[in-house]
Amino acid sequence: MAPASVQAMHETSAGGAVAIYLGKSAFRGFRNIVQESPETEAYTTHIANRILKSSSLKRPNDQPTFHILDLCTGTGCISLLLHAILAKRIPKCEILGIDISPKAIALANQNLHHNVALGRLPQSTLKHVRFLQADIFLKNTFERSKWDMVISNPPYISPDGFNKDTSRLVRKYEPRIALVPLRGGTSRTDLTAAEMDSSIGDTFYPTLLDIAENSKACTLLVEVADLEQAKRVAAQAVGRYYWDKIEIWRDWPDTKFMSKALINGATIDIIGEGNGRSILISKTLKGMSTDEV
Repeated sequence: MAPASVQAMHETSAGGAVAIYLGKSAFRGFRNIVQESPETEAYTTHIANRILKSSSLKRPNDQPTFHILDLCTGTGCISLLLHAILAKRIPKCEILGIDISPKAIALANQNLHHNVALGRLPQSTLKHVRFLQADIFLKNTFERSKWDMVISNPPYISPDGFNKDTSRLVRKYEPRIALVPLRGGTSRTDLTAAEMDSSIGDTFYPTLLDIAENSKACTLLVEVADLEQAKRVAAQAVGRYYWDKIEIWRDWPDTKFMSKALINGATIDIIGEGNGRSILISKTLKGMSTDEV
């Protein structure tokens, strides 16, 4: 990989900044994605602040631990931002970022060490944040671990959406594997061409639900392309016995605007302003309520 050359700064609610250091490689397209995707930063910050408000962190003599699995981590931005916000209150915040791309993992590790070297993340981050190359569609050792939260910004753009809705710069520089699922779709023969195309964009979500359930997570937060995809993912979660509560978050979930949608017989809160951007799926476990996170 060529030497890193582009630095993008993101102010965080932790009062500091996370420097995303990017290289001249096939991943240079991430410069545009990182700098122009404040929506990903918004839901990451929002979930971190909700974790910090959890009553389980208010016991004075507690030293809580929190284990986060970041799937399809890419450049590691979500993992680093989460740790920057959470670590001051949760010293034992352990984060593992997973990506299928060795180049992405190399860049995520470069970002991690770069931020520690700048003093924007404490030295202990090197112990508590790790990145691992793996294919989430295969059985992996990380699935046998217990995770409190699973978070993911997976490839979710359909082939047709990639051709019609993305910018020329994204199509030229962004690795397609980071945007469009390489596998997937459905074997059903009764779908229209548009429905078949959408099913390819939805490829990752059943596996993300499986991993969260198998690891006994109480929270799954995933990014989506739009409100329609959010509703399709919500419908998948409603059909599983494991989860208790589902929320769809728009681009700016911190605002007080809220509406509701009836999806497969379940009433789903739609929170915030803007387009549908992420979906929070949660379960009540001992010591933690879905209302807390």
